[in-house]
Amino acid sequence: MYLIKRYSFHVILCSVLYTVFCFSAPASAQTFAQWKVQEKEVLDLVNLQRSHNGLSWLKANSKLQEAARLHSLDMGTNNYFSHNSDNGKTKFSARITAQGYDWNYAGENIAAGQHNARAVMYGTDELSLLSDFDKRRGNGGFASWSEVGKNWTDDDWDAWQVYRNHHGGWMGSAGHRDNILSQDFVDIGIGYAFVENSHYHRYWTQDFGRGDSNPEAIPSIPAAPSASDGTYPDHVQVNWNATGGVDIYLIVRCTDRGLDNCVEIYQGAARKIMDTTIADMVTYYYRLRGCNESGCSGYSSADSGYRDSSYVPLQGQPGFIPIIQLLLGKK
Repeated sequence: MYLIKRYSFHVILCSVLYTVFCFSAPASAQTFAQWKVQEKEVLDLVNLQRSHNGLSWLKANSKLQEAARLHSLDMGTNNYFSHNSDNGKTKFSARITAQGYDWNYAGENIAAGQHNARAVMYGTDELSLLSDFDKRRGNGGFASWSEVGKNWTDDDWDAWQVYRNHHGGWMGSAGHRDNILSQDFVDIGIGYAFVENSHYHRYWTQDFGRGDSNPEAIPSIPAAPSASDGTYPDHVQVNWNATGGVDIYLIVRCTDRGLDNCVEIYQGAARKIMDTTIADMVTYYYRLRGCNESGCSGYSSADSGYRDSSYVPLQGQPGFIPIIQLLLGKK
């Protein structure tokens, strides 16, 4: 096993990178659909930063995720912070191998204490801080989270790390950023654990690899859904076309055309839903993405819809739950 690089920074951030050729045994692990929300959010941010740098997206890998998940849980349960587990004897490469991932490149980032995905990736979940710093660098600032880091170089991220007193998140730390933006990696697993009776409470692990990759490609961005835009007085009907390679669809409803003020309202295999949980005469914007075991596509463009406030249901009229169930069963 040949150690190419090793980075160690602030006590709550650390990363390592290995190159090795090995063979391992099969494993049982969680599917992508079972990932925690925080883990999926980190994956989205990783792939956002890779897209800003012209790199292909990393695929979700259940074996790497199992190694990452178990390590975050172990750090919290046994109250330590290190790439080496089992009293400092087991390296991250052995944990990945134990989950059945056959690899020739592997890396790991760990962090502890950050309360959400943006904080662990960027060192803050306040867009205004990043935007103001961007303006200090002579740029125009960030109007949305999707713009963060779009035109930043390593120098910008390094300056952000210094500005934040070495609390600039994984992207602010050069070693962690190298792993996130490495062309050597194809796959990623992300593990998040919250352990109440521990020093940092929240523990994060990213395991990267190339080798035992999922054969399935990440779905392409689907076409925009079609919202009823007032056609139905008591709900908005949202329809969309099938996209190749998709196991489940995700629909988000946003208060504007951006992605900063959105809530997920549906996850499943249907291609038509009725949204009854919106306010009267307020325009909402609906976006679609497709997911499979390798991850999720980017979001589609948006279509708008609203429900009419003049609708008054007749007494005794059947509810909509059976209708929704019927629609969700249609292909």
